[in-house]
Amino acid sequence: MDDNFEQEKLAKLSIILIMFELQKIIDRLPPISSSEEGLQFIQQKVDELLLITLSTNDDENGSKARLNVAKGVAATAMRFMMEVCLKKSKHGNESNNGSADQPGSTGAGKA
Repeated sequence: MDDNFEQEKLAKLSIILIMFELQKIIDRLPPISSSEEGLQFIQQKVDELLLITLSTNDDENGSKARLNVAKGVAATAMRFMMEVCLKKSKHGNESNNGSADQPGSTGAGKA
């Protein structure tokens, strides 16, 4: 039971850190203009995380460096969801074809 409580605390802390990072990105950068641009931004952040992970030790400094970059990966992915995926589906530009991972979908497909 303690493990679940600890995981829940870490998850909540992670979400808070990601939200602060997301706000920084939104304040600092123009909106994502296309799916391709968004994917490029995400790939750049993932590449940065890979580089940091391979080049740092598992000590406190390395952990802090990975945390900072991981926040950027998550916030960039969230921004992609907000500005590309959800905005387009809200305006009817992309169809919801019954995928189970889309909001409001049962995953049953179209009849």
